Amino acid sequence: MALIDLDLPERLPPVSGDAPGRARRWIMGVILLVVGGLVGGLVTHRWQAHTSREADASVISVVALTDFGDRPGLVQSSAGVGSETTAVSLNAHVTIVNAGPMALDVLGFAVDQPGMVLLGYTAGRVGPAATMAVQLAFQIECAVSRGLLAVPASLSVETVAGDRRQITVTIGGNPWVRQVQAACASLAQRPGKTS
Repeated sequence: MALIDLDLPERLPPVSGDAPGRARRWIMGVILLVVGGLVGGLVTHRWQAHTSREADASVISVVALTDFGDRPGLVQSSAGVGSETTAVSLNAHVTIVNAGPMALDVLGFAVDQPGMVLLGYTAGRVGPAATMAVQLAFQIECAVSRGLLAVPASLSVETVAGDRRQITVTIGGNPWVRQVQAACASLAQRPGKTS
């Protein structure tokens, strides 16, 4: 007869398939964790790239620079019939710089300067990171010729994606000031002109 000791726990022989099964579960868990991390990282990267492209596409950056390369032509004329007001016409060049990532169509150009009237302009499409020369024709009252140092203007533009915007720019009129003032001075010295 065998003696059974009740104070000691019974030792069961190990099950032969338990140790390899536990290792397999650990390996599968690690593989699932790695695959989940890779898929999550890829999805996050694609989402960030998509939002970055959308943000870049909505950026419109335009600068208007006075063209110093060509002297504008002035044509003297009188503004107003029978009045003492004199004005000169100015044909000027402005360079539009598109610093944004998309091509733009310049649809409109307006100036917000008292005594300065925009008679006409030429415009078109400006590619991304490109420039375009714009021909402007102004009529300027001689009394406001000193105010040409910074001319506020607005551009109406449309991206190739169809997004329309009004952009406010400031045109530095330094090259125009002397020529406008010289033309105004010659108008004041014209025979028959009373000051």
